Amino acid sequence: MRAPPPRTARERSRPRNTQGSKAGGSGERADANSEFARKYKLDDKELGTGAFSRVQLATSNEGTKVAVKCISKNGELKQEDVDSLHEEVAVLRSVDHPNIVKLYDFFDEKRYYYMVRPWRPITPSS
Repeated sequence: MRAPPPRTARERSRPRNTQGSKAGGSGERADANSEFARKYKLDDKELGTGAFSRVQLATSNEGTKVAVKCISKNGELKQEDVDSLHEEVAVLRSVDHPNIVKLYDFFDEKRYYYMVRPWRPITPSS
């Protein structure tokens, strides 16, 4: 099992959210009539967590498995974080490079931002 990547100085300066929103986990779901929920169904498998988000496995309506970063809007995000998120989305939408993971979709919903990206199962190397 790999160790999680080191937290940046910015992440270390913020407390981890150890209670409350599961950011798309089994305790929280996208609103059933939201644009995100009409295109994707979150699975119960959590792929990772961060300071403000969780990454969940999801399935598109077409049956494609994707990784969804669910970023909670529970009040811990500062305006500069929101601005950085929108800038990241703009950059990811504008680049097409084999070494940069694509952004399939982005949703700005009532309780969460959702970043939908390709999912590849990790296979152990021999």
